[in-house]
Amino acid sequence: MGFHVDSEAGRLRRVILHRPDLELKRLTPSNKDALLFDDVLWVRRARAEHDGFADVLRDRGVAVHLFGDLLTETLEIPAARSLAVRPTSEGVRRARARRRKSASSARFTSPGCVRPADLSRDSRSPDPEVSPPRTRIRRGWSSTTGDTMREEHIMLTLVTGTTGQVGRRFVPRLLAQLQLGEQVRVLVRDAARGERFAELGAQVAVGDMREEETLGKALAGVDAVVNVAASFRGVPDEEAWAVNRDAAVALGRAAQASGVERFVQVSTNNVYGVGRGRPLTEEDESRPGGQMWGAYPESKAEAERELLALKGLDVRIGRLPFVYGEGDPHLADVLHWADRWAPHQRLQMAHHADVAQGLMRLLYAPGIAGRIYNIADDAPVTTVELYQLNGVEVPAGLQELTDPDPWYGITSNQRIRRELGFRPIYPSVWTARDAGAL
Repeated sequence: MGFHVDSEAGRLRRVILHRPDLELKRLTPSNKDALLFDDVLWVRRARAEHDGFADVLRDRGVAVHLFGDLLTETLEIPAARSLAVRPTSEGVRRARARRRKSASSARFTSPGCVRPADLSRDSRSPDPEVSPPRTRIRRGWSSTTGDTMREEHIMLTLVTGTTGQVGRRFVPRLLAQLQLGEQVRVLVRDAARGERFAELGAQVAVGDMREEETLGKALAGVDAVVNVAASFRGVPDEEAWAVNRDAAVALGRAAQASGVERFVQVSTNNVYGVGRGRPLTEEDESRPGGQMWGAYPESKAEAERELLALKGLDVRIGRLPFVYGEGDPHLADVLHWADRWAPHQRLQMAHHADVAQGLMRLLYAPGIAGRIYNIADDAPVTTVELYQLNGVEVPAGLQELTDPDPWYGITSNQRIRRELGFRPIYPSVWTARDAGAL
């Protein structure tokens, strides 16, 4: 098969495409600039877009050849394989020699320089003397020791709070995009409520996360945790503290003792408290106050602080705004409070599909230990719009109310966009409405 291009305007008849794969999975917030990428890409979506592009070409009569298939066919030819593999093997040996030399000189690193022991686990090459005895899969990352590829084991993720509005919609999405060797375990208090997840392929652990015995069983063999469990709206303050802080911290400590590698804590944008006269960023400290302040945001803020203080546990935090969509009653429930809000008062929102997207990005991204991310759409809605979305007439007299804090709860999503490649599927609630996703 011969290829040549002798015209810039002629008809395209054949094309070689490369399907996005490992090279994109290895992108991190710290190396993307050096590799000339603006963002860390969502590989699953990149593949879907690539496949769609290839289908369009085929529909137009273009013969599409995938680079991976061509390479596989070429390496099956003995003569070609010898030409390709030998130089590569020699290059690998030279690279390993350079690494050994570098490691040797690192023993004498001067004060003030970064030593290998100072780097996070995600940024180091695994070494048999320092790596944990159980090897694990990390997305887009395979470990090697010497000349032998280390065996890859199952990555098991535990998800709590799976029967709540967020958890029950997050788990099916997580299960739907699992790669080979990945599994999900859900923790439920009632075995019957775990049956729907078992039918989708999840493991089910039964128990109360406030009980130490439950934590030990639920965390057995787990590599990562996504703690969605929360208690708010109408519960006694004692229960809010028991679930949002005490149980979350106990889960974190148990995860730390069990050798869990990653811990995603689901929090709330209400931890910021009062507004700052601009969109809130992850660097803003918590300032108690505002109409929504109480045991829920206070207990969530305290849980964040205690979890981030745990040594040796890779904690990453996702702060959620008002979550809606897919039949969630929250959008209708908000009218219970909206009659006390000024007509121009705004509410930051995020659709369940975007919450799931954000949490999965936090779960799989390497090198973000200790980072906090706001997960939010691009367009907060006003009180008047909330009534319109629910098909309810705006109450008389609403226009007389004033908004004491116009920036309360309004968050910036620039960090998660910039560092993790987050792009809202539904940039506003109106987009979701038009798509029939409310």
